[in-house]
Amino acid sequence: MACCPSELPAVSSDYSPKGDYATYADLNTYVIGPSDAKKAIIIVYDIFGFHPSTFQGADRLAASTNALVFVPDFFKGKALPLSGFPPDTAEKKQLIDAVMKIALPPQHIPNLWNFVDELTEKKGITAWGSFGLCWGGKITALASAKGTKFKASGTAHPGRPDAADAKGIIIPYLSLFSKGDGDPAVVKECSEILKAKEGCEVEHYTDMHHGWMAARANLKDPENVKQFEKGWNQTAAFFNKNL
Repeated sequence: MACCPSELPAVSSDYSPKGDYATYADLNTYVIGPSDAKKAIIIVYDIFGFHPSTFQGADRLAASTNALVFVPDFFKGKALPLSGFPPDTAEKKQLIDAVMKIALPPQHIPNLWNFVDELTEKKGITAWGSFGLCWGGKITALASAKGTKFKASGTAHPGRPDAADAKGIIIPYLSLFSKGDGDPAVVKECSEILKAKEGCEVEHYTDMHHGWMAARANLKDPENVKQFEKGWNQTAAFFNKNL
């Protein structure tokens, strides 16, 4: 299992991920971090699945927290290709419809807990966190309610934010919103709910597009690079404080 570098490399648009792959709970999983770590963070990816930019974030998170970081392939190789977005043709609409059928959040929560349970037993993990990107943010919000196995969780550019989800969160939760995360009124309501909860943190990256910390990051753009780095650093600081 690959360990994390002692110093963070510069954010790169042609990044080569530093982690390894392993199978846990029947999910192919990208893994980075110290093999003997007792704290771990699951990154729940966006609708585009495995992507170098997401892995770059995972590598930075592991290096900054000394945690094991896992990126499970919940879609089992059937994620939406970046070329399928935006859905501006009939073919692309069919493609995204097919992916959405396998992306219904409730069907993935049991898979998430199976993953946590297996790794807890195999590696003796004592503190778990989760961080969701777009689609993954819906998963981490739902999984941070009553009965959660996470000590802290969070999201960047969450998909379909919902006030009911925000109200249900019972652990420290980090929310990094962008300017394209849905109905502004709903985003504002979620923000206010979370700000009132102990241990929760909220920031709005108002100049960043939806997806700036994951597969849709434009790491050839200096401003996106700057905010990508800031966002992942902020995420690491949050987990260092709460995990």
